[in-house]
Amino acid sequence: MLRTALPLLLLFSVAALAADLTGDYAGTYTTGQGTENKVHLTLKKNPDATWGCQFTFTTEGGDVAPKTISCAVNDNKLSAEYEADVEGSTIHVTTDATASGGVLEGTYTAKDSGGEPVDQGTWKVSLKT
Repeated sequence: MLRTALPLLLLFSVAALAADLTGDYAGTYTTGQGTENKVHLTLKKNPDATWGCQFTFTTEGGDVAPKTISCAVNDNKLSAEYEADVEGSTIHVTTDATASGGVLEGTYTAKDSGGEPVDQGTWKVSLKT
């Protein structure tokens, strides 16, 4: 019985560690027009088991620290929504990403306050060591 239980316990422990996306990430995002800028993400698991996301990204106008609306992690998938003031306009951004080996890679869609799409692109960040 112990021979069976020990490998299962080890397997579950490794799976639990693999799904932990907590940390500080840095990388780039690429707009629909092909412009590449910096992005930073901090992911943390809150005491109530919800997730916290804090994005910061760079535009031509400087650094932007948006307000997070929602953040969810399910296995190796991240979904988030946030609002930001960019160059005098409020944008609403939804993003999804998949984690693999300390790297999160995904897409985003940005809409203006009227719900009209203003940009969509890709992003990729790596866990800082």
